[in-house]
Amino acid sequence: RTGGVSEADSQEDEEVRLERERLTVQARKQARDGGISWKMMSADSVKGKVSNDNKRMTDADLERRFAAQVATESSSGLM
Repeated sequence: RTGGVSEADSQEDEEVRLERERLTVQARKQARDGGISWKMMSADSVKGKVSNDNKRMTDADLERRFAAQVATESSSGLM
């Protein structure tokens, strides 16, 4: 080498610059969306699905269970 920049060095510098640019774009995108993936946030609808908690309970069992909850909630009041 005679003091100049070799072609291998300039190619390596270009690769480093491109990697920094890619990371900057990712950082801007993450800052814009709060770092939360929209795919991760989506959830299946529960409409029409049966809860496994109450699967083997009869209607009478459910009436007793939820009537007790409603009575407890209504008697506690807001204050």
